[in-house]
Amino acid sequence: MKIALLSGLLILASSASFAATTTLFISRDTTLFQTNADNNLGNANIISGSTSRDQNSRGLLEFDLSSIPSSSVITGVQFQAGLIRQSTSPISSAYSLHRFLKDWTEGVGGAGADKTGSPALTGETTWNSQYFGLTPWSQPGGAAGVEYVSTASAIGPSVNSVGSTYTINSTAQLVADLQLWLDNPSQNHGWMLIASAENSADSARRFSSSELPGSGITPRLIVEYTAIPEPSQGMLLVLGAGGMCCRRSRKT
Repeated sequence: MKIALLSGLLILASSASFAATTTLFISRDTTLFQTNADNNLGNANIISGSTSRDQNSRGLLEFDLSSIPSSSVITGVQFQAGLIRQSTSPISSAYSLHRFLKDWTEGVGGAGADKTGSPALTGETTWNSQYFGLTPWSQPGGAAGVEYVSTASAIGPSVNSVGSTYTINSTAQLVADLQLWLDNPSQNHGWMLIASAENSADSARRFSSSELPGSGITPRLIVEYTAIPEPSQGMLLVLGAGGMCCRRSRKT
């Protein structure tokens, strides 16, 4: 009798869990741009890869997870962004997401006439600085193992064209990144987007951003999760009643 009662209560408690899928649009983004190392590109496209002048760029992007119930278990993550511009003589490159380890600011630097951003204001993030005029990176552009995790959480396909949606499919590490951030929101500094061929000229691509959603494709995450709500007061009362029944049964 006791086992049956407890089993029924556990089934009742577990029935509150449910699987869900949600789309999260990017909450902030910027680019570390070696061509103009003290410029901020917070109000421009996200750029990743090397320009025709052999100068690198790396994107920073972050997603707000607050709409996902805090006790959820993440089961799948897919990243999508618009691939909207490249050089006139592009080389093929893949692009990977690396968990970022330090805070940064989006800034308001625009694309400008030559699409290289604007001189940074104090505190804005640039190629040289975590916070311009205040705190430099450990090395320009950020250092592996210090500013970002050296091993990619996921890598997308190699491309040599634009005008499409760039998709990075779910991996165990992408799922682990989101779970970490959901459980510890203060550690959510997003990802750095790095080109696999960033040391080769003409590997740079411009991706859509929160301000410039190329072809309507605002960067997004498609997140699958299992929501496990915290026990309600009513459920706690039911479980408490079950415990009392068990104790009375032992006494008799």
